[in-house]
Amino acid sequence: MIFKRYKFIIRFALIAVSLVSLVLFYWQFYSQYQYEIAVFENRFQEEVTQIDNTLKTATDYVEQLQLQANSFYTIAQVGYSESLLLDSLQPQLIDDLPYYSLDQIPEPYSAQEVGNLTGFGIISDRPSSFYRELEMAFSLNPILQTARKMMGNGVFAYYLSTEQFINRAPWTSSQQFHFEPKLLKYESLNLAKPQNNPKRQQFWTAAYLDTTNTNLIVTHGAPVYDGSHFCGTVALDLKLDFLTQILEHLQWQVGQSFLLNNRNQVLGYANSQPDPNTESRLVWSSDDVLTPTLQEKIQVIATSNTVSILDRGPNLIVFQRLHQAPWQLVHIVPKATIVLPLLLRLGVGWGLLILGLILSLLIADRLITREFIVPANQLIAHIRSVNQETTTPIPDVPDDWRPWFETISEISDANQKMTAQLVQKEKMSSLGQLVAGIAHEINNPVNFIYGNLSYVQSYSRDLLELIELYGKETTTESFEITEKLEEMDLEFVQDDLQNILRSMETGADRIRDIVVSLRSFAQLDEMGEKQVDLQQGINNTLMVLERRLEGIGLCKDYQDIPKIQGYASQLNQVFLNLLNNAIDALEERDSDNKNIRINTETVLLTHEGAANPAV
Repeated sequence: MIFKRYKFIIRFALIAVSLVSLVLFYWQFYSQYQYEIAVFENRFQEEVTQIDNTLKTATDYVEQLQLQANSFYTIAQVGYSESLLLDSLQPQLIDDLPYYSLDQIPEPYSAQEVGNLTGFGIISDRPSSFYRELEMAFSLNPILQTARKMMGNGVFAYYLSTEQFINRAPWTSSQQFHFEPKLLKYESLNLAKPQNNPKRQQFWTAAYLDTTNTNLIVTHGAPVYDGSHFCGTVALDLKLDFLTQILEHLQWQVGQSFLLNNRNQVLGYANSQPDPNTESRLVWSSDDVLTPTLQEKIQVIATSNTVSILDRGPNLIVFQRLHQAPWQLVHIVPKATIVLPLLLRLGVGWGLLILGLILSLLIADRLITREFIVPANQLIAHIRSVNQETTTPIPDVPDDWRPWFETISEISDANQKMTAQLVQKEKMSSLGQLVAGIAHEINNPVNFIYGNLSYVQSYSRDLLELIELYGKETTTESFEITEKLEEMDLEFVQDDLQNILRSMETGADRIRDIVVSLRSFAQLDEMGEKQVDLQQGINNTLMVLERRLEGIGLCKDYQDIPKIQGYASQLNQVFLNLLNNAIDALEERDSDNKNIRINTETVLLTHEGAANPAV
């Protein structure tokens, strides 16, 4: 029974250590996971700032172009450069239609300093306001060229007039690009018109295909007025490839990036490709890269200019609205790219720690089993063998236990010799010595077990209190831990463990009582005449003869009797002889009805010697 209880305690300790380790591992993993998300959020914020800075440059140049145009009309001053360039405009035919252009750049100017102004119609015999607007358009050349150079090759800067001409940088010949009437129908002009933009603010268009049918672009522009007269728009055309290159230069190591506008269009992307099953189109839709549910959540959450994170399903979605344009930057990261490295980094250390703890417990279990439990069982079996007067060799036991076996064997041999020499005279004395010796030898390992029970109780209470305290301190619950606690029924284990320890303590007390009874029966440490409890002596004798009494009914009818003056050891020998004779007589009878009745009572002797019961 003790061995089974001990095994249960070891298994419980293994489970408790594993649970505590798993809870601590989850806590550390969750903390590291939140830290990685925070790092990723900061990195994303930096990338948004970089994109915003690029777009800020574009808005600044558009603002400068708008200010320059308004300033020209306010000051109404024509410079030498504008007049020279105006005189250099030459008429020409394109597709048999009248046009004019600046294909011939006058000295000292070059293509790096001017844009090519092309227009539809004839240039002569026009009102003065027309020529004044041409001169205004030429005055924008320095800013147009600077904007184009600073922004890069993916940008075109221009002024588009309602008078059907455009001044565009970088300079290209009219054969490659020239004004076309359909330009007046594009959003780059419509969004600048008074009815669509009464506050004369800057604006962003949707993505569209330019007049050359070669570039997908998005336009950022602002209206130009001469007083209250709407003249046209100054604008920058940004290629979608240019925006994609910005995202690619951010060098995201994992995930996919998308730049989305408020028209449900994908303006740029990095590390991404559309679904091959998606219908082919010039501009991707956000439906091609985001689920409808995700789009709805992003639209609901993205109402501020701070980073927002959606931790849903297998992906982590990070997004933020840009400050300089009505766009959003969205980055989708597979959680596995964050979780797997964390599990690998933390799992190795924690795995080794848990494995070490489990191995330590298993080794301790094997050592205690080998060094204590097994030898104790062998000692009990050896004692039984000696008690049955059978010759049994000493088994292979640890050296610390061998003296106990040898002592029992020596006592057994000595008793056999003594019994042979003193069959009649010293029979009971030898038996008393044997019983006392065995009781003494049993008492040592029993005391060892009994003495350690208090420590086992203390350790188990501490461990259970630690698990309960950790359960109170932990704010998050793991599904696996909850399921395991329900499976093992922790509350039952907590209650039953104390019952088990109490049972072990009760068993140890029982063994100690037996030892005391054996020593009391022997009475070797109590020589001489003294007050003797006859009923206690009978009970001690019955305990010694317990094995011979198997199958015999025993009835004890004890009355209250006083102690008497006598020799306890000799009285026990008398009881032993009487009971042995009674048992021998019953064994010779061929009957199933075998009973022994023991009665004690106080009697008074009369003067004639007759005995009368005392009342």
